Amino acid sequence: MIGSVAYTNSFGGSNVTTLYNYDNALNSFTKQVPPNDGTLNTVGTSGILVNAQDKSADFDVYYDHVEHVNKAYFAANEMTNDKLYQVDLTTGETQEIGLIGLGIAVRNIAVKITEITTNTSTASTLNVTNCGDYTSPNGSVYSQSGTYTNVIPNAAMYDSLITINLTVNPSITAELIVSNDTSLTALPVGATFQWLNCTTNTIIPGETSATWSPMSGNYAVIATNTASCSDTSACMSFLQTATLDGLTNVNFQLFPNPTSDALTIEFPENMQGTLQLVDQFGRIVENFQLDGTQLQLDVTNLNPGVYFVSFNQQIARFVKI
Repeated sequence: MIGSVAYTNSFGGSNVTTLYNYDNALNSFTKQVPPNDGTLNTVGTSGILVNAQDKSADFDVYYDHVEHVNKAYFAANEMTNDKLYQVDLTTGETQEIGLIGLGIAVRNIAVKITEITTNTSTASTLNVTNCGDYTSPNGSVYSQSGTYTNVIPNAAMYDSLITINLTVNPSITAELIVSNDTSLTALPVGATFQWLNCTTNTIIPGETSATWSPMSGNYAVIATNTASCSDTSACMSFLQTATLDGLTNVNFQLFPNPTSDALTIEFPENMQGTLQLVDQFGRIVENFQLDGTQLQLDVTNLNPGVYFVSFNQQIARFVKI
């Protein structure tokens, strides 16, 4: 006895369909070829032990426009509760999805499903080695080695249990200081180093010592500790002043020298370019743009000491008092 029927490809514009039926008496699915007035061909039994006291059941087919497949669903009372099943239209076999009807006997179903899944929670394991604090998938921050668990929603919005086997190695902070007027020193003590040319963004082959005497330029250092954790320092502009003593052959004048507030730089003709103010350790204090024969600098806020003015590879010294 045919209890319910459903068509495949039930969407606008379709010109091909197949009619499936559910036989209440035989507890089986059939296919009618051609639809409506054709011969019934057995697909297979549902495999469900239907409640003999309540054989109410219904059947529907939904066309999934995302996956481009027909999905069949079946509601029946199995002993005590109405349940929803997914049906394999090639075999008639069913797979339970869950309860349906909230205790009310289900007589008819009409299925329109955007997403359905029989998978619930998931579990996975992460093996992580990190330098310093580690931020886990759920946003927790761990600073010590250990085994931790996180629960976050998976793609189906069920719980995803993540076990994290975490090893935390000590982090490192690279620093760069001017040790004197001829060299740079890398920190921290005890690390290994690799010097970098910031202008070309390349390593400098062979330069791996903690203290280095470079030519004038822009440099940084990579520091690595015994746990293989690394950090790169900020870039530092450095002016090599080792050969400046007694240098007077320049084509510009500085006055007054010494000075406490203003310094005038005067050229014999119009000049254009970048002029650098450098401290006694070779650190560039500030850059100035020159366009003319004279430039006046406000040095009021400089600490007292020896400074240099560099322009077109010519360097002159002045004293701030």
